[in-house]
Amino acid sequence: MGKVAGFLRTGKRKAMLINKKSMTLRLLLTEHQHEWKETNKNLHMSYYRPLILLLIKNGF
Repeated sequence: MGKVAGFLRTGKRKAMLINKKSMTLRLLLTEHQHEWKETNKNLHMSYYRPLILLLIKNGF
């Protein structure tokens, strides 16, 4: 039982870290959104954009 509880605790901590990471990413993205729009005019970027958004959604 103690082993399971410990596992859950580390799992929770990992989830929090991932959450923090994705929050930081989101902040960075919103900060640089105008720059992103400039880059997005680039067709190459608009092709990768859904992939990037998917990665962010899944917290890498």
